[in-house]
Amino acid sequence: MLSLSLFTYIHEQTFQIFNKYTATLSEYTDLYSYFMTIPERITALRTLMKHKGIHACIIPSSDPHISEYPADHWKCRQWISGFTGSAGTVVVTVDKAGLWTDSRYFLQAAAQLDGSGIALFREGLPDTPDIKKWLLSELPNNTSIGIDGEVYAASEVQILKNTFSDHNINLQTDFKPFDSIWKDRPTIPDGKIFVLPETFSGASAKDKITSVLKETQSLGAAITLLASLDSIAWLFNIRGNDVNFNPVAVCYAIVSEKESILFIHPEKLTTEVVDYLKSQDVILADYTKIFDYVEKIPDGQQILINPAKINYALYNNIPDSCTILFILPIC
Repeated sequence: MLSLSLFTYIHEQTFQIFNKYTATLSEYTDLYSYFMTIPERITALRTLMKHKGIHACIIPSSDPHISEYPADHWKCRQWISGFTGSAGTVVVTVDKAGLWTDSRYFLQAAAQLDGSGIALFREGLPDTPDIKKWLLSELPNNTSIGIDGEVYAASEVQILKNTFSDHNINLQTDFKPFDSIWKDRPTIPDGKIFVLPETFSGASAKDKITSVLKETQSLGAAITLLASLDSIAWLFNIRGNDVNFNPVAVCYAIVSEKESILFIHPEKLTTEVVDYLKSQDVILADYTKIFDYVEKIPDGQQILINPAKINYALYNNIPDSCTILFILPIC
């Protein structure tokens, strides 16, 4: 019969071996994702597409803020294709794949796509179809195209919907394949932000907010919804390092007669930033709460947005009872 001490020792060793095995298995999964070839990544995407009833997937280069240069977390087009240029869109169907990019990247794209199974479509050339025309030629009626509406501009999604609905092709806007197939995906940036002194910004955040409110009211709106990172950085006099070579931070903002809110991950805030924003009458909220806030905007409100600089998922959360006013950036 085993003594209690010997039994405890065996139990502890078994537990340590189990933990070591589990950690190793997790590391192996992440390493496999890292070393997956581009064809293997596309196969993983097609497997998920088949499971979800998706016949084509469009993958842009942007993020939830429709940035030209996204943080690593949102470089899904680069991960699925291996193409590292700043501009380009990948389309994957059940049996074909293509990358559309402009003349700046023709040589680079040709080299990086070699052996990937992804065809290069050179935008701007007479014989190159745009993505919509190509998909219409590839897909029969009663099929579905999947996109992640959180990284697609609201204006672009409306164009896609209008184009494909005329041909009985469904546009599914909540397809988020990279949440599951990109195992070692970088996290959303959590670096600290800082305040840009007013000697450089030219005015206090409070003064800028007052100017934006006056412009908003003159256009017949009560609320301005902002997602563009450079606009928010300017408005609140904040800067960050979330995107290489761009002094911006990942966040959203609401400016209204009632309140001004900055939606940002709390770990990005320093005491200095919190104190400054509070002194400017800015309310701080978690980055993820923007969708709940927008969904609960009271009936009958007039909301000002730039449809080219707000993602479709957030736009789609605006209550039907509200009036949406489209305008070019005001800050």
